[in-house]
Amino acid sequence: MGLACTGSLAVAAPEEIQVYLDDATAPGKFGLDVHNNYALSGTPDADYPGGRPADHVYRLTPEFYYGIAPGLELGAYVLTARDAGGGFHVDGAKMRLKYIAPHDEKQGAFWGVNLEVGRSSLAVAEQPWNYELKGIWGLRRGPWLVAGNLDIDASLSPHGGPAELGVDIKVARDVGHDTQLGLESYSEVGPLRSLGSVGDRSNHVYAVLDRDFGAVIRACAAPREADGGTWITASMIAAYEELHRLGHAHSVETWAGEELVGGLYGVRVGAMFYGESMFSRARDASKVALARLVEEALATGIRLIDCQLPTPHLASLGAETVRRTDFLRRVAIHVRE
Repeated sequence: MGLACTGSLAVAAPEEIQVYLDDATAPGKFGLDVHNNYALSGTPDADYPGGRPADHVYRLTPEFYYGIAPGLELGAYVLTARDAGGGFHVDGAKMRLKYIAPHDEKQGAFWGVNLEVGRSSLAVAEQPWNYELKGIWGLRRGPWLVAGNLDIDASLSPHGGPAELGVDIKVARDVGHDTQLGLESYSEVGPLRSLGSVGDRSNHVYAVLDRDFGAVIRACAAPREADGGTWITASMIAAYEELHRLGHAHSVETWAGEELVGGLYGVRVGAMFYGESMFSRARDASKVALARLVEEALATGIRLIDCQLPTPHLASLGAETVRRTDFLRRVAIHVRE
């Protein structure tokens, strides 16, 4: 069996915080916007191994755009940031194509779509190639404007996890020439493949890697016997979390909506993966995690998983026992790959 331990969901960098409206550059004209944002406070820890903590990060994103045709605009971003220690980083680039349907620019409804594709560094996104499809809609009535964007963010990289759905809303009122007062809201709805009606959403299950390593190892450490004992002690949890921070330990997680219902964790050395423990809070949840693990294995070159102990559960999923001499021979080869 094989295993892959790579990043999970694609998460767009917050280099541009705005609700898209019906503005579009005239054909043949160039423009430049500069997006600035600064995190006054935020988590001091990265959301995933290799990520940049958000605390005290300043982002400067120049956006160049050109009008191709009426209502059709081509744009490009350069992603830069200054971290909390004062270091400057160029984190990637993105291209976008925006279309706004013909409409009355002063009153009434408008709609459009924006497609954005780019490559980002590990500091801002777990997967290098990502895209965003943004639906644009709005309505003007007198001095009032109501607009919204439906965002689908996903990875173009192999095994990047499910697409994420978000909703952005803006309500504003004109108070003078080229001046508005209003409110904006930015909401992350969740993984697209897990969405359904409110009543059945929790029945939709998906598996990702390294979203919440700490929750997985603590779930594995929870006592399973009547005496309340566990072999995964607090010091072991701390050690594995440090290995995770360094990019060596990984988790594979099964989620039902926003609930973690199963998963496993282990350590990767070369082309070997040493499985440590798994848990399940719903039927077949750990099987889903292991299937996701094997899917990743076929793509990333992990040659062997050490399952430690033979069990009927693992055997039902295809695990096989290996002679000790053969196992040691294969380990000696794979850890160097």
